[in-house]
Amino acid sequence: MNPSNVRIARGLVTLAVLTGLMACAEDSRAQKPATATVYLNGHPIAAEIAETREQQSRGLGGRAALGPDEGMLFIYAEEGNHTFWMRDMLISIDMIWIRNLRIVHIESFVPVPAPGTPVNQLPTYSASEPSNFVLEIAAGRSAELSIAVGGRVRFDFN
Repeated sequence: MNPSNVRIARGLVTLAVLTGLMACAEDSRAQKPATATVYLNGHPIAAEIAETREQQSRGLGGRAALGPDEGMLFIYAEEGNHTFWMRDMLISIDMIWIRNLRIVHIESFVPVPAPGTPVNQLPTYSASEPSNFVLEIAAGRSAELSIAVGGRVRFDFN
């Protein structure tokens, strides 16, 4: 092979490797969930966004832990009475319903269901008025951060 062909071959190999690395990076970005920072009384909560129906149905189910400054944010296109259950939950949580950046309802220390509870017998939780966001955080954090109905919320979408 002449030197010119060797350089071309090396260039093609380099291009192939870089293309493969870029594809892997795109795949990892596609698999990484969207996030937002939710500010409750000025305190930041790093929230994973449950975007798809599947993610919303699963929620935090199956997770063994949730850090004190972590949560999951559910975003709804329209205001409504959004109902939640604790299917497959391993940890207790606080649920905060939000409408137009104001807290409208809080359920604190929502318990983990008894093992073996059939899905159709799981308790459900909903707000007393419509909302367009629901934030799930670690149990007890609402009280620790002095979060109350009527409080304002701020979002930074990452």
